Amino acid sequence: MAKMTASGKTALNLSWNEISGAEGYDVFLAECVGNGQCKLAGTAKDGNSVNWSTDGLKTKHAYKAYVKAYVMKDGQKSYVKTSPTVHAYTKGFTKKYTNAKSVKLNKKKVSVKIGKTVKIKAKVKKLKSGKRLMPGHELKVRYLSSDTKIATVTSKGKIKGVSKGTCYVYAYAHNGVYKTVKVTVK
Repeated sequence: MAKMTASGKTALNLSWNEISGAEGYDVFLAECVGNGQCKLAGTAKDGNSVNWSTDGLKTKHAYKAYVKAYVMKDGQKSYVKTSPTVHAYTKGFTKKYTNAKSVKLNKKKVSVKIGKTVKIKAKVKKLKSGKRLMPGHELKVRYLSSDTKIATVTSKGKIKGVSKGTCYVYAYAHNGVYKTVKVTVK
């Protein structure tokens, strides 16, 4: 998971979960206009570094970013994991819109049998009340399973047991702030 927050009028900070075995991370960034493709903006070469910051961006503008973890094979980067794309405004908000501050879940853990489903609900708290969340290209809350071989989750928060085990489901906002629910499949 990656999370992007405004760290100043023209700066953003991107942080992410460490990937076991990764030797480094490439950060891709673009302004959210049209279908602009994210381009390599920086590298965290130490596999333990899970933060990256940039400055000199446009104030109160939307940006998108994602992170790719890599290992080196025969002198070449081999990507092993890619984070979901996250979106955030510099300075945290514009005249009409704001970033998410946090996510609240109705459950901390759930149990489900193989083939059965259980639903979770998430709510986003805004950084700046009275403004709307980033429009257009992102759902208010997205869901992601840490192990789809154990449990899957729909865009509406419906978790389905696939095989016995334990995993986590992330409920996250457009800028990557999230909460997790522990899922046990019996």
